[in-house]
Amino acid sequence: SPSSPSSDARELLKLLRANAIVELTGAVAVALNPAAVFPGIETAAFAAVECSRWYALSMACLALASFLASRADTTDDAAVASSATPVVGGMLSYHLGVSCFQVQRLTATGAA
Repeated sequence: SPSSPSSDARELLKLLRANAIVELTGAVAVALNPAAVFPGIETAAFAAVECSRWYALSMACLALASFLASRADTTDDAAVASSATPVVGGMLSYHLGVSCFQVQRLTATGAA
């Protein structure tokens, strides 16, 4: 029979809730003032504004996924893992992608 989630599982759910807050805060910051988050962005250029909006939307989607995973009705560690694994994998992929874009940008500008 399922037991209550372990302390590790409860901690993971807390981290997912905290991540939801962080991602949503970032999404709002980017949406409200892209130039404050990305110094040097040309906010008069349509493409730059459009990219920042897509970035904010991505962060908001991560926040929602993280929040929903943290609210899963779980009764055991296996349920927590099956709820959190796709979200954590998605966040990892997202952040690796952003890092690759940053490395590409640094390499292209000769700063690396």
